[in-house]
Amino acid sequence: MNKEKRLSNREVLAYALTSAAGLGGILVTSFISGYWTDYVGISIAVVGTIMLLCRVTDGISDLIMGVIIDKTHTKYGKAKPWLMIGAVGNMICSSLIFKTPDFSMTGKIIYGTVLYILVFAVFGTMSGVASPTLVNLITTDEHDRFKLGSWAFSALFIVQMLVGFGLNVAVALGNDGFFKLSLIANGISAIILVFCWFNIKERHGQEELGREKVTIKEFLVTLFNNKYFLLVTIVYLLTNISAGVAMGATFYYVIYILKNPAAFGLLSLVSYIPCIISTALGPIYSKKFGILKLVIVCNIFTIIPGTLCIVAPDKMLYVMVMTAIASFFNGPMCAILSPLNAMAADYGEYKNGIARPAVYSSGTSVGTKIGMGIGTAIAAFILAVVGFDGMAEVQNSAVNVAIVLVYFGIPALMLAIETFLLVPFKKLFSEYDEITVELKKRHGEE
Repeated sequence: MNKEKRLSNREVLAYALTSAAGLGGILVTSFISGYWTDYVGISIAVVGTIMLLCRVTDGISDLIMGVIIDKTHTKYGKAKPWLMIGAVGNMICSSLIFKTPDFSMTGKIIYGTVLYILVFAVFGTMSGVASPTLVNLITTDEHDRFKLGSWAFSALFIVQMLVGFGLNVAVALGNDGFFKLSLIANGISAIILVFCWFNIKERHGQEELGREKVTIKEFLVTLFNNKYFLLVTIVYLLTNISAGVAMGATFYYVIYILKNPAAFGLLSLVSYIPCIISTALGPIYSKKFGILKLVIVCNIFTIIPGTLCIVAPDKMLYVMVMTAIASFFNGPMCAILSPLNAMAADYGEYKNGIARPAVYSSGTSVGTKIGMGIGTAIAAFILAVVGFDGMAEVQNSAVNVAIVLVYFGIPALMLAIETFLLVPFKKLFSEYDEITVELKKRHGEE
């Protein structure tokens, strides 16, 4: 069995709060589509194209960043410095993107595109690849890794829940409301970042990882022969297609279906509070029932109420109740993603003798970025096809039907496929203690 010293709650909290340090990026993900279409006047088809192209480009930068992190050796660690640099850059750019100058429409599109690339493909890539890499470098204990994932997603959900009230706050702040909101959010992020810097410590990989004499081509061959890496990447892709669709459609759902902007915040509450609770309980019940079995069963109970929302999408109370139930059962799935990535990296090193945790993390980051881009683009393109016009006072009936199907139907379908893809991990979980013991011997830790 893996007998590594367990992490303190302070260390776990510091890692978890790295999610909260990305407040500005979450604001951009949640509101930039609505800001561009309804405030700047950019067509929704152009918005979808910007998001898709930028996120695909973003995926390429993730792989490059993974190689850079694996070759980084500083007194502060391998991934930690990049996490902080990315977070600071993201704070600056995620505020500027909501301050569109009075350019021509072409100028506005170029301005928004450049900043969107900086937010996600440059600075977002730095912190986005570094964060899951830290799971490998902080601990090798599978339960601590699940705890890191649980707490991190709980922190992320709390932030996303609070961001859900951002539309109301931005409106209340008046002119440049989204810009003012981003300044407040990024000020909070800066304080959180200081706490994270002084309480995150990399325990593994400072010297022994990333120094093997192996070509990039040789490593890529072993990487794509790792079935667990491929499965984790696909799961991340589907998870973030779902998230991108939901984030891209929520603004339009509350405005045009519920016809109540205040519902944005209420939806955030029922979407995240139950999930935060179940995510926190996940490490407890995973020891009793097994991590994988718990996640698969909970996924089934997430899909059913989520799909039933389609029956009465304009009934706010009904939707809130169904969403809360689905949210509660979705917690374990969210918590397992980072541990699965770390386990896939360990499996690759165990089989091939090549340790590249950051490149493995970049693979899942590729799935995250491209998935989010595809998801937001899907929402935008479907609405464009049915004739959505952000500057029109009333939308046609086809737009309303499309909003409902996009918001509720696509996430349920994605989760069903993800659940099926988790089944092969049963073998990896059964072998994992043996893998960690062997890797500790190779690293001279036993």
